[in-house]
Amino acid sequence: MKFLSLVRSRNAKAAAIYLLKILVLAVIYHLAARVGLKMAYVQFNTSPVWPPTGIALAALLVFGFNVWPGISLGVLFGSLLTGADPAIAVGLTIGNTLEALTGAYLLKRFIGFHNAMDRIRDAVGLAAVSVFSTTISATIGTFTLMLTGSAEWSGFGAIWTTWWIGDLLGALVVAPALLVWAKPPSLRSRSRQYLEGVVLLVLLVFVTRYVFGSEPPDGIFHQTLIYLLFPFTIWAALRLEQHGATLAIFVVSGIAIWGTVQGLGPFGSPK
Repeated sequence: MKFLSLVRSRNAKAAAIYLLKILVLAVIYHLAARVGLKMAYVQFNTSPVWPPTGIALAALLVFGFNVWPGISLGVLFGSLLTGADPAIAVGLTIGNTLEALTGAYLLKRFIGFHNAMDRIRDAVGLAAVSVFSTTISATIGTFTLMLTGSAEWSGFGAIWTTWWIGDLLGALVVAPALLVWAKPPSLRSRSRQYLEGVVLLVLLVFVTRYVFGSEPPDGIFHQTLIYLLFPFTIWAALRLEQHGATLAIFVVSGIAIWGTVQGLGPFGSPK
């Protein structure tokens, strides 16, 4: 383990920095998990959107595979603090950690992944790898719930599907934003684009809030309002490149998920 090797080499500063990374990652993972659990509806610990998946994957790609204990600690203690059975906590820890390690390894080994996502290959590779790697956590997690008696076998399909989709969305929405913004754009060389980005962000938040924050009508008119978002996301991708595209997707997804969970917007249930 990296920490032990640093201790043996008497590199106290490097060991302290490494431990700090582990602890910070664990705390961030736990806090993100609490946000995800707010949206659980099929099972108390099964969310349709799981941000920690994207955080874990991005952390391994940015800081290296040796920060994986932060993921494990975040899952383990986070699960225990929310009242999960120890057996469930261990199962979730194994599944989520393997999911992140597998995804990061496949991206680096077979895709030659660039964190800046400056190639089509990076975007396609992230999507393809995420589709596969997220099945690991969904499968281990669902079997853990079944074997511990926390869920009925009759609900296996619904729980697995929700779990997989939640992890997949977390990987596809959160990870790209974190990876690209890990290296912020230069404000000095792109001052005009910075101003353009602020204007775009304000408009995007306003329009998305209007589309997904209002009561869903019985007709189809409100559903067509989704298309109002297309010009803004295309604008972000063409003019602001990766930083604009990832931020736009993150903002739209976040507001859309919030509205839908509240029963609002085109995907909400009309009263």
